[in-house]
Amino acid sequence: MLQNSTNGITWTSIGKVNARGNSANKVEYTFIHQKPAAGQNFYRFAVVDIDGKSKYISVISAKVLCGGSGYTINPNPFTDHVNISFASLKVGSITISLLDNTGRQVYRAKKNVQNGA
Repeated sequence: MLQNSTNGITWTSIGKVNARGNSANKVEYTFIHQKPAAGQNFYRFAVVDIDGKSKYISVISAKVLCGGSGYTINPNPFTDHVNISFASLKVGSITISLLDNTGRQVYRAKKNVQNGA
């Protein structure tokens, strides 16, 4: 189950990805949020067991400068790496910040982007 929030307090379900079953190997999942709100977006992921119990496993945030432009964040869940893909409307620079589930910044980088990439 995937949820989105613009304030980190009120959460809305935006979709779900069915599990591929039990596996001893790492399994990656992808979800595209088609219409994120402009500004700060928070995402949290929950694993729902067969018995219906759920556990939130990660919270990440993304700042969207132009609402409605889709982007992808994968794999889900992630531990040591994450891929963020989006289409930029103009040439410029962006700042990427990743926060852990306590709100502590664990990564920050400036990247240059091209129109359409």
